[in-house]
Amino acid sequence: MSLGKRHTGRHSARETARQAFLTAVSGGVALILDTSVLWVLARVVGLHYLIAATAGMVAGIALQYGVSRGLIFPRTGRPVAVEAGLFAAVFLVGVCLNNGVMYVLVDGLSVGLLASKLAATALVFVCNFILRKWVVFRPISHPTGQ
Repeated sequence: MSLGKRHTGRHSARETARQAFLTAVSGGVALILDTSVLWVLARVVGLHYLIAATAGMVAGIALQYGVSRGLIFPRTGRPVAVEAGLFAAVFLVGVCLNNGVMYVLVDGLSVGLLASKLAATALVFVCNFILRKWVVFRPISHPTGQ
């Protein structure tokens, strides 16, 4: 769907697949940024891994918002501040999932830091895509005749 194109309310499988693919690509770039920040802050600077993981996610999510809004999802008709607020709420859900999974794996099961990050990222990716598509970037429905 091109930028600015009116949304009809239909979500084709092809469009969803395109959005998922672009989200995965941009997410991969954001993950590199996220994981780099995590690694540097935890291993080089010496911050606690959960603080470092949160900082990494903040860096990655800033990148993701710009790409999601500009290239992946159609315009919603909402003010940017509302859309960004919803995106931030989804981000907070993702941080809780990420840190919860990492805590269980690192502290509870003694899994390595990067392996734990990979597992957490897989879960967060799926949850974030669903919430972004169906909540954050879902176009506003207008009553018939408007």
